Amino acid sequence: MMEQNHDWRGFQETFYPHRRSMGPSLEGKSHVYVIVEGENVVAAFCEGEDLSSWVGANLSEVSSQVQKREMIVLDRKDVDQVTSSALTLPHFYDQVELVRTTLKPIQGPKPHFPEHFLLHALASWWSKLLPSAFGVLIRVQPAADVRTKAKSKDFFILIRRGKLECFRVPDLHSLGREREDDLQAAGKYLSEKYLVPVQAASVPVAEWEEWVRGTSPWREVAKSLRAGRTRLMPFRWGTAMMIGARAYLGF
Repeated sequence: MMEQNHDWRGFQETFYPHRRSMGPSLEGKSHVYVIVEGENVVAAFCEGEDLSSWVGANLSEVSSQVQKREMIVLDRKDVDQVTSSALTLPHFYDQVELVRTTLKPIQGPKPHFPEHFLLHALASWWSKLLPSAFGVLIRVQPAADVRTKAKSKDFFILIRRGKLECFRVPDLHSLGREREDDLQAAGKYLSEKYLVPVQAASVPVAEWEEWVRGTSPWREVAKSLRAGRTRLMPFRWGTAMMIGARAYLGF
């Protein structure tokens, strides 16, 4: 059986661990997305709400029902065109990136798709300093609570020529139980498997999730590295310097 290189569910759980809960608490906060054909609504979405009754209504009618929220209006032809282009791309991450960068509303702000701080950095000037192909193994460690037996969660991404080629939970069973828990051994195994250098990192779950929500995550990453809570395997001075530059110089 062909190995599945694209684990979208695992990707979401690792890089966007806190999905907004569905419910009335979102009222007044979430953007309302409306797709129109002419002046008629053909689709409407707001997370946590059922807007199916809007379909077929006039845009001016539904506009009066939106209070304290931004309404993003998209033209159906534009949506169909971008969707068709996205379907030619290899996986969902690239498709989302295409939508994020090209779809422009006819009313309201540009749709916002949150980008993970690590993925953003890998696509920045870092790409000029890093190898043309490399892997990153993230090991998210559970809270240190003796009452639980939660295992760490691993996720692996492979970047090739600046593109996210593979993202999945790695299969490390062939290493054996003891070596599977050895972060350096896991990174070496994946390096040999994919024939690329691999940077492995062990991160406490609370900090990893806080970095996703925070406004200055790289400063917190640098602090965690200095305190020994986050570990790089192997430790590379070049990687540490890039983290420090982004943390304290802002680029």
